[in-house]
Amino acid sequence: MCLRLKSWSPHLLMILLTCPSSFAHQTAPKIAARLNATQAQRDISGGAALIFNNRPQNPTLRPKSSDLSEEFEDALALANRARDANPPRYEDAEMAYRLAAKLNPNDPRPYVGLGNVSYDRKQFAEAAKLYKQAVLVMARDSSANKRTVRGWKTSASTEENATVHFYVGTTLLQAGNFSDAEIEFRKALGLSSNNANWHAQMGYCLLKQKKFVEASKSLQRAHRLDPKPEYEQLLQLSLNRRTN
Repeated sequence: MCLRLKSWSPHLLMILLTCPSSFAHQTAPKIAARLNATQAQRDISGGAALIFNNRPQNPTLRPKSSDLSEEFEDALALANRARDANPPRYEDAEMAYRLAAKLNPNDPRPYVGLGNVSYDRKQFAEAAKLYKQAVLVMARDSSANKRTVRGWKTSASTEENATVHFYVGTTLLQAGNFSDAEIEFRKALGLSSNNANWHAQMGYCLLKQKKFVEASKSLQRAHRLDPKPEYEQLLQLSLNRRTN
């Protein structure tokens, strides 16, 4: 039997070498398998750093059509600037996004902004809750994503809807809720399927669930859309795990 010894500690090797041969013969394969599985998990987790480098985008500003919409858009702009400051002024950003939410509770963008602030602070459970609130606001808009609210129109495009579902998925993934993250990624990709990073994060999510065949397909799609080395690295990892 050929065992992988290069990742074993000297202490472990000494134990095996000084044990009776029957014990070593029975125990070594089990330890090797455990070590290989641990290394594979580390490789998967290391691959995550390659795809979690996209900071959620600020809510998009829209043309002002009335005094009320001007106040709303100005609050959003103020919040965006506070988040983009160096260093970020998260408390100011949060206050301005909450003001925008009060001015127009039927626009999803302030909740996206608040979710972004929580995401930046690594408060992933809170971020997921705020992004889900944005999704609910979008879902209430039953007139082809257009509605007149307090004197001005709001609209959420299909791309914006998909993006918020992706943000929900990313926060759930970061929080370790892989099954729910997968659901959100599928919703996002069902609305917009040409974003390489979305497919890559879906692939990573599937890797964490040991769904290696599906993970390979998602990562292949990501690599076709954008042949980045990091996507190829995760793809090779998924293919290796798929054949083991």
